[in-house]
Amino acid sequence: MKRRNQGKALVVVLLIALLGGLGYAGYVFFVKAKTPEHALTRFLTAAKNNDEATVNELADRNSLFLNQFGSAIGANEPVALIFPGYQGMREESVDSFTVGQAKTEEHASVVDTTLNLKSKSGESRRINVNYHMKKTEEGKWMVAVEQTAGNNALVLLTTKETTDLKKMVQSFLRQNPAAGAMLGPLLNQYPQIKQALGI
Repeated sequence: MKRRNQGKALVVVLLIALLGGLGYAGYVFFVKAKTPEHALTRFLTAAKNNDEATVNELADRNSLFLNQFGSAIGANEPVALIFPGYQGMREESVDSFTVGQAKTEEHASVVDTTLNLKSKSGESRRINVNYHMKKTEEGKWMVAVEQTAGNNALVLLTTKETTDLKKMVQSFLRQNPAAGAMLGPLLNQYPQIKQALGI
């Protein structure tokens, strides 16, 4: 009789554990996996591991400005502007990161994130970056590269990178005055870029 009750108790415990595991798996699949924090964590992990396929899946790179001026700081890939060290670009690289809570509206989110950076010379610094996320029509969260770079330029760029970018942009604008008129409205969206460039 005692053995029989122990067997029933074991079955009940196993059943509860199984249901709990299934419930957690469902939560991860149906809820957590669809949050901006989860998408950003996947993006940052992929960028750290130079996983181009996942970065391409999660990054919205649509930006003429970033494509034109990223090369001034050794970031021919726009993602390297918001994730130092991606594909070996830039003087610093991300050593580790911590993704914070998202502030989410219907189709946009800002996720406060801490990046621990290490330079090629071994110096370390910690920065806080507000990663901007956008939700597609299909309900998928993506990293908005232009908005992230534009709203975090002062923390993402080193002093040398800011100086190099400033020289290049000023030279470009002197040689192409019409481009300056086109760039004006874009720069007005991002006061940090204007401040970094001294415009």
